[in-house]
Amino acid sequence: MLFRTSDGKLVEIRKYDFKNDKLYYEKIMKIKTK
Repeated sequence: MLFRTSDGKLVEIRKYDFKNDKLYYEKIMKIKTK
């Protein structure tokens, strides 16, 4: 999944890089709130 940070960078997050969904969603939220 690709996300664009507030400074315009593209960040790729792969769900299977995280042990569980909670960590995955925390990472997404961190990127979105930057």
